[in-house]
Amino acid sequence: MDETQYFEPAETGTIIPAMGGYFFDEKTTRRFKVASSASLDPAYQVLGETISKCTDIQEEYEDILTDEALAEVCDSISTAKTVFSERNIGKGTDVEKYADSLYAFVMQSRFSLMPETQVYIDCTDMIVNPSFETRNTSGWEAESEATVKACTNFPYKAVGADGGYALYNINYEDSTGTEISQTLRNMPEGNYRLTAMLGTDGEHTVALYAGGRESVVQTHKYGEYYLREAVVDSIEVGSDGILQIGVRPMGRWYKADDFRLVYMGNKTGTTTGWDRVESDIVNEEPVKAYGGKNSIRVVCSENTNVRIYSLSGQMIYSADVDGEYTFTGLNKGIYIVNGCKVVVY
Repeated sequence: MDETQYFEPAETGTIIPAMGGYFFDEKTTRRFKVASSASLDPAYQVLGETISKCTDIQEEYEDILTDEALAEVCDSISTAKTVFSERNIGKGTDVEKYADSLYAFVMQSRFSLMPETQVYIDCTDMIVNPSFETRNTSGWEAESEATVKACTNFPYKAVGADGGYALYNINYEDSTGTEISQTLRNMPEGNYRLTAMLGTDGEHTVALYAGGRESVVQTHKYGEYYLREAVVDSIEVGSDGILQIGVRPMGRWYKADDFRLVYMGNKTGTTTGWDRVESDIVNEEPVKAYGGKNSIRVVCSENTNVRIYSLSGQMIYSADVDGEYTFTGLNKGIYIVNGCKVVVY
């Protein structure tokens, strides 16, 4: 009995039966066939999921990419759909390599922005094992003192960590820690911002560094079981595309977790990494705005009315901010904050 499944493109608004799966491409009407090869199905499932992720990225950035970059992204996704349909890659490992290369290409295309647009792009995916959820220090240059512990248990508890694990770096003989580092390569030239959640005890400090710059933070005001954010701004990556990041102890043990890297723009020499854009909703007072996970953090040098709009012009938030404030509960997408486009991931 032929158990081959066929998937047809569906117009926007079509009711899709439960458990149905569709890829829609306006340029093609071909059927998508899923064969029953046990060795290939897992690999093509990976490709299908990758196509879905790449399509989400395309839709998120299509309004700010250059025409050339957007066309290349669309063509790459369309080609991948053809590969998925016709199953013309024979080996499962080759299918997975193809899926990886597709995702890498689309992710890299995010940096091909229109000249008048300057947005923040989350590049945390360039860091290997940024939150130690592998339960080890893979991806990092680290000594034996650096171990990964479940951060919900004493004495390794780390309030503010991302996930269930965090780095615990201690030499039990003298309660000191050792440096950890990671070298990032093939990065687009431009300015970046690195953050991480760090913690230690007493009156001690610990330093986050990147590209010759560093940020030193003290123990959280609630003590050693809490982490606080360290921020390194204005990190410049040159044409070699190389950046070293890491944590340096200041004579004491430390905890570390939740490394995040954000691309701030490609204008060498800028200190904020953002530009004003032409808009009918520009506030005269400049505001530094940082896109985060379902949030936007704003920093104002004086009391300023901060207004956040969707790209369609709908006001999402309006508030007076004096100093620093984080707006939460935002959906993934692009927002305009007092005239500056910011990406929320």
